[in-house]
Amino acid sequence: MEDRPHSYQCYPISLVNSFGWGISFPEDISFIYNGNSEDHPDNIKILSGHKYVYLHRLANTISFNTGIMFKTPKNISLLSFPVPNMTHDGYEPISNILSTSFLKGDLQPAWRILKSDEVITIKAGTPVIAIMPVDLSTIQDSEIHLTDRTDPKYLDEVQNDVEYTQDLESKHKDGIFPGYYRKAINHKNKILGDHQVKRITLHVNNKSI
Repeated sequence: MEDRPHSYQCYPISLVNSFGWGISFPEDISFIYNGNSEDHPDNIKILSGHKYVYLHRLANTISFNTGIMFKTPKNISLLSFPVPNMTHDGYEPISNILSTSFLKGDLQPAWRILKSDEVITIKAGTPVIAIMPVDLSTIQDSEIHLTDRTDPKYLDEVQNDVEYTQDLESKHKDGIFPGYYRKAINHKNKILGDHQVKRITLHVNNKSI
């Protein structure tokens, strides 16, 4: 979103940008895909960063050797997903959920390569995947309820009405970002509720366990 820096004023975007840890490598990784749809490890030629790439996958996919093994309690799984709001030119990170309570082995995130006959380079320090421990039992058997938003009894709760939208658009044109959602208020300073968390802070501990 480098071409739209004002996007970072958006609280939902800035919050999700800190969701998960990113896994990156200390050296550049470059490769090129020949476009062959048949499964063969020679479809992708590694040009640099050989020790970080694993090729024995489907025709247009690669895996990365992270050298990291995750061990979690039984009630925690590991979600691997594309880095939030990172644009992808010629590739697509593959999401998955692993039961890391019993899985023994290094994490090997995978990419699907979408662009052929062009060199793709991953600069050192660029995350190839994001990870987050999740408790799947907290979402198991969840339900979503659909309601007619025009029902009169819900009109009071509709935040993005015409007046609210016009107020925001007017302020944005003047370069003002009032942060209504961040403050959990509407354009009339009425308190709407509370955020579950105001900020996501994650840490890395190098202590062995």
